[in-house]
Order: sequence, then structure tokens, then C-alpha cells
Amino acid sequence: NWRVEFRSMELCLTDFENAAHTVFVLLVSRAIARFGLNLYMPMSLVDDNMARAHGRNAAATAKFWIRRNVYSATSCLHVAGGER
Repeated sequence: NWRVEFRSMELCLTDFENAAHTVFVLLVSRAIARFGLNLYMPMSLVDDNMARAHGRNAAATAKFWIRRNVYSATSCLHVAGGER
């Protein structure tokens, strides 16, 4: 068993945007369940990613741990990102 919480953005959304967000989350959760995707990462790597994300212009320059193979039960992680 697993549980994930999706939260809406901290903005005043319109009714259309709320409905679109709800449908998107529903489709993503069904795709994860249907294809049995393994999106687990060790907490130490999540903490490492969070520390790197706090830097200036981190989205464009920092390297982050991501899963390479979401279909495998084994941990297949690598560092990706940085200057493109």
C-alpha cells in the first residue's frame, strides 16, 4: 500500500482550472497504478535534491538525482541535469 497526496497550487483557481487539475491528477494516478511504475527514491537522495534545489538558478545549472528506469524494482538512479 502506498499513499500520495497531490495538492493544488496556492492560488485562487477558477472552476475550470480546478476541474483540469483534478482530471490530470486522476489520469496520472491511474497511469502509475496501471503500469506499475516504481517511483521510489531513497530519502537521502531526496534530501540531496532539496539541498541542490535551493541554489540560485538550480533548475538550469544544478544536477539532480532521478530514476532512470521506472519499470524496474531495482534502484537505477543517476545524476541528471546541469547545463544543457
